Amino acid sequence: MLKIEFITRAFKIDDIRAALAHVDLVEFLAFETIHTRPETGVTDVIRGINCEHVFIPCVRVEVFVEPQLRDKAIDAIRRAAIHERMIADTISLSTIVEFVEIQTTPARGTGRGTAARPVGISRR
Repeated sequence: MLKIEFITRAFKIDDIRAALAHVDLVEFLAFETIHTRPETGVTDVIRGINCEHVFIPCVRVEVFVEPQLRDKAIDAIRRAAIHERMIADTISLSTIVEFVEIQTTPARGTGRGTAARPVGISRR
């Protein structure tokens, strides 16, 4: 299993979802984050005034794929995530040796918050 990770702007998520669907990958993780540019920020025009952003809101996306789909997924991501204001043009690839999936159910009868208890653990 391989993990592909990259940072893009939030408005590109729909394009990435459509591109990954063509490669038969329908699930991915997206996390809101803030990216800083050390040299300069992005300049937007707000109410006629140029505003430079030092902290840029963006999304970190993680896609888990089988090794045989790696090249197709990376090509689809490159085509979908490219825009004129790229945040980080780096796509990192790492190998997942083992991962554990823990299924949980909400605790019942305690009346104290939403603690969950594990039901089953599977290793892949």
